[in-house]
Amino acid sequence: MNKLNNVFIIALLFISFNLTAQNWSEDPAKRAQEEEKLVYMGDLVAQGDYIKAKPLFDWLYENNPSLTKTIYIRGSKIYESLESKEKDAAKKIELQNMALKIYDERIKYFGEEENVLNRKGLLAYNYLYSRTTENDMLYDLYKKIFELNGDDTYSTNLFYYQKMLCYKKNKNLLTDDQVMEVYEKITASIDKGVASGDKAAAQYKDYIDQTFASCVKIDCEYINSKIVPKFEAEPTNLALAKKVVSLISSQKCDQNNAYFKAAALVVQKEPSCGGAMTVARHADRSNKYDLALDFFNKALDLCGGANNAEIYYEMAEIYLKKGSKEDARTYARKSIQAGDSHKSQAYILIGNLYFKYAKDCDPQSVVLFRSRYIAAYDQYKLAGSTSNMEKAQAQFPSMDDLFTENYKIGDSFNTGCWINENIQLQKR
Repeated sequence: MNKLNNVFIIALLFISFNLTAQNWSEDPAKRAQEEEKLVYMGDLVAQGDYIKAKPLFDWLYENNPSLTKTIYIRGSKIYESLESKEKDAAKKIELQNMALKIYDERIKYFGEEENVLNRKGLLAYNYLYSRTTENDMLYDLYKKIFELNGDDTYSTNLFYYQKMLCYKKNKNLLTDDQVMEVYEKITASIDKGVASGDKAAAQYKDYIDQTFASCVKIDCEYINSKIVPKFEAEPTNLALAKKVVSLISSQKCDQNNAYFKAAALVVQKEPSCGGAMTVARHADRSNKYDLALDFFNKALDLCGGANNAEIYYEMAEIYLKKGSKEDARTYARKSIQAGDSHKSQAYILIGNLYFKYAKDCDPQSVVLFRSRYIAAYDQYKLAGSTSNMEKAQAQFPSMDDLFTENYKIGDSFNTGCWINENIQLQKR
């Protein structure tokens, strides 16, 4: 027997098995009809000819609804396609009702309830939400879908479930706390999808958050009284940590200790350049300078060098706020070396340091004291800041000062003190 014959026989056996494995009618004539219509329906569906396929599905469903789940799979395609093209409102409703019924009938005869309901959910909201009498049923449907499928619930259905939660809340049938309890479970599930790279989950996450915020009043008092205590009770719960960070940021609440603990956990578990920089800036605004520096150092490791000029400059500003003059200058110089994005600001920062703190150095002589303003001028010049250059120039030594101390314009000079810059003497 050659290879081609082997393949042919295997194909025949496969077809025969699939035909005999169905729940065919015992009457040979009726069985012949079922086989013919099932095959013809499959051909028409494959061709996209759903109008001709519809009566074949209807006949099979009415005459042998337990024949095979294939008729329901194809029936779904038929009715959903016809519904999408129907313009007559009454006929459209009829098609929608049957399209949804097909899923229920498939479960009735072939089980797989969690999977089939998950698929039904993708249609049900758009078909039924405008029919207000169906909304309680929709809530029950999505509640059941989530209970059955958990993290395998389609992101679209999680969004619809959140919308139905808000519907019940707006009817005073659910409290804020009850909605929040389910919302946290929904977002925990959607977060897993986002972490796995699911683009749909990333899209629907924002929709879910916006829907929730539309029906539950979320303000700083609510966050601190309802959300923060849950995180404090479970300080290693990443989902809660992310919720604390997200809500406090979105509501522009004061960043408290719980926020920074939550942010630290998020950066530890899901390290990212943007996350570390965002928390560092919040810490800076909250006057938690050491914490801000810690997160900026984390950002240096996470950002791969792309943001170094920006990060070093912001660290220089923090050291300036802390009163650490030399550290501020060190990080401003690092910013200059790292790239052009903050070069001008960094030179101005150093110039401001020299200008402001010149008086803190031992004056010893007028020329020595005023040479530090020349150092500030040089930094402003590198920044291209004309107004600051003029401000510094007004503090240069006078010609009389230079003559009295036996110096002349252009002499090399060191400013001494912590500034310790080599400059050329100039007069105001």
